Amino acid sequence: MFRVKIDSKSTGKRLENLTRRVSRLEVPFRKFGSYWINETEKQFDSQTDPSGKPWAALKPATLEQKRRLGYPDDILTRTGALRKSLGFSAKGKSLEVYSDSEYGQFHQYGTFKMPKREIVGMNDKRQQMLIKIIKSYVMK
Repeated sequence: MFRVKIDSKSTGKRLENLTRRVSRLEVPFRKFGSYWINETEKQFDSQTDPSGKPWAALKPATLEQKRRLGYPDDILTRTGALRKSLGFSAKGKSLEVYSDSEYGQFHQYGTFKMPKREIVGMNDKRQQMLIKIIKSYVMK
């Protein structure tokens, strides 16, 4: 026969620690933010949105203009400023991933003249990584 004794003294400290860690998620959010930016940069290489769907092709006139001006044919890449504009901010219990490019929003959401080419977004792979990072942090 054996016994396991659980009292408020031993569990209370553990619960306090867990509560404290859950209330301050900046650490795992910073780790996830870096991961997210890295994954988003890969999208520029593959020219796809967060779900893996290819970005809408450039119009022939746009390609012609880019070539004439000496820019690469890659979609959403002229000078590289949009890609470099990606960032994130982790505060409290929130994470914000963004592009501080003045024209990034037009690509993210599309316009009546330009198709949507989503840059920043959540997907299943990223969600699973977020859960993994937070679990690891909270249970540490």
